[in-house]
Amino acid sequence: MSRTCEVCEKKSQKGKKITLIWGVKYRSIRHRQPNLRKVALLVEGIETKAKICTKCLKTIKANKIPGLTKRDYSTK
Repeated sequence: MSRTCEVCEKKSQKGKKITLIWGVKYRSIRHRQPNLRKVALLVEGIETKAKICTKCLKTIKANKIPGLTKRDYSTK
């Protein structure tokens, strides 16, 4: 399974890292991975587990996405 967010479809990025040593440019490929977390969610009342990025987790905790809530395990 690839490293993608299941809510916003954020994927890994690939780019070139260029360093300049003694007047010579060296290029190497650099990979940036999204910050994913495994979270139990309530999707319209049904509990599911998903891998989502932390930006989406922050919006879900603030109740900005309708129909999605984070599962709360606290027993108060």
